[in-house]
Amino acid sequence: MENKKYKLRKDLVIEYGYYTLYRIEALNDFSNVKKGDLGGFIESEDNLSQEGDCWVYDKAKVFGKAKVYDNAIIRANARIWGEAKVFGRAEVCNKAEVCNKAQVYDNAELYGEALICGGARVSGKSKVHGQAKIFEEAKVNGYAEVYDEAQLQWKARVHEYAKVYGRAEIKDNAVIGGSAKVYGQAEIGGNVEVDDNAEVYKYARIEGNVVVYGNSKVYGNAYIDGETEIKGNAIIKSYKDYYVGKNVWSSSRFFTYTRSNKMWAVGCFYGTSKELIEKAYKDSDLSGRNYERVVKYVDEMYKDIESSKP
Repeated sequence: MENKKYKLRKDLVIEYGYYTLYRIEALNDFSNVKKGDLGGFIESEDNLSQEGDCWVYDKAKVFGKAKVYDNAIIRANARIWGEAKVFGRAEVCNKAEVCNKAQVYDNAELYGEALICGGARVSGKSKVHGQAKIFEEAKVNGYAEVYDEAQLQWKARVHEYAKVYGRAEIKDNAVIGGSAKVYGQAEIGGNVEVDDNAEVYKYARIEGNVVVYGNSKVYGNAYIDGETEIKGNAIIKSYKDYYVGKNVWSSSRFFTYTRSNKMWAVGCFYGTSKELIEKAYKDSDLSGRNYERVVKYVDEMYKDIESSKP
């Protein structure tokens, strides 16, 4: 290639594990790099494109079959290896690491001691930092942020403006979106979706086909599973704070009652006990009678629980 923007300095070599890495030197001015500036270390020209403004700075290392291209920047002590790719305007710095077949692109930022590996993807304007770890096929995009010692694995996804931090763990096919927050030592798996302004924290654990959204909060030692919808401004601290039933008389659909705000979630319906019964009777007498029974049972059950408190 003519008009190369850098060369390998054969006299500035380091042995890094099984790899021989060469320091790079700029051959012309581009971006904030000046002709003659020394960069970081790469194994070969296959690791860093001669086109665009991409650059490896400081003591950063790119090796194996890894590729850095477009306008991506690798700084400080970051490492890119395996078959990883960093491109677009992405930036990887500090002691962050991208390996295996992972990709970091768009305007994403990876820093601290964050680790992205497997087939994970970090994109958009998202940020991953601290000691966060993203594994397997997990994805972080939008303006999402994952940090501290949080972990994402399998096909979990964090997107939009969501934040996952602390020692939270997101796995399986779980999706965290909107402006939701998951933190503390919370665990979310299965096909769970946490969205809007919902928060899941402390030691809460959610799995199955659960949906948590609105301004709901799930925390403490709460455990939620199965087919459950937590909506509105519900507060779930333990198994006593919600009730899940199943419509066995017609649709086989699950429904959820949240104790804190005394609201029912039934499919697309969300409302009070009175509103639920009225809607059910409009559907059919059978539906009305049965939802009326369920509402009465739940009301009496929680009254009994309240009266039995010491």
